[in-house]
Amino acid sequence: MKIKPILLSILLLLGSFSVSAESSSAAVQSTSNQKENLVENYDFEGWGAHPWYVWVEDSNTMVRASIDQNESVTGNQSLVIEVITSGARNRIELHQQHFSFTKGQKLTFSVWAKSENVRTAKLIVNHRQPPWEDYGGKWVTITKDWQEFFASVEITENDDIVGIYIELKDDINGKVWFDAVRFYEEY
Repeated sequence: MKIKPILLSILLLLGSFSVSAESSSAAVQSTSNQKENLVENYDFEGWGAHPWYVWVEDSNTMVRASIDQNESVTGNQSLVIEVITSGARNRIELHQQHFSFTKGQKLTFSVWAKSENVRTAKLIVNHRQPPWEDYGGKWVTITKDWQEFFASVEITENDDIVGIYIELKDDINGKVWFDAVRFYEEY
């Protein structure tokens, strides 16, 4: 399996990172339902992972994020996060932000994922600073086969710093792949 590292072969020991590169268009039409996809570089076909961020809660957990050109649901590649050194069930998060919405908007956040080892994850949509208003999410179980997961959310206040993210726990070593991420408004 050939894996092409993102800009720096990212070994996270502390904090977060941002990869700076070109990305796919922000307003891409989804092929499965023709609703406007608000996610940039939703299929990781743009150069690298920009504007995605990986954040690791425990400084002792070692994670590598990279583009995998041998695994994908759409296009020719996906993002893979590998937990190299596990921890004590702390968070590893894959983020994209900031979206702007008005109170009452209903949206769906979806992602295709698979994992070397069965693991739980949570799809989350929230306000990206205190008080961290949670607009919705869903716990899912990622298995060895590609599956699409969905979370329906409702924005409960006007908010211009909404973020989407996928939260993993760091207690299981191994690789987790992501592709075809969508965030779209329900009409």
